[in-house]
Amino acid sequence: MQNKYAVLSYQGLSGLYALGLSLWTGTIYLYMQQVGYSYGQINLFLALFGW
Repeated sequence: MQNKYAVLSYQGLSGLYALGLSLWTGTIYLYMQQVGYSYGQINLFLALFGW
């Protein structure tokens, strides 16, 4: 029973992490585009720091 709780907790936390990461990358992408960064610079930044 305790193992099932641990698995569900892990899955819940992983889902919240994925949701937060997707919101952050979308927001930073739009912000950097508005500030004036090129698409290449934005994608390089997200490749290094987004994952």
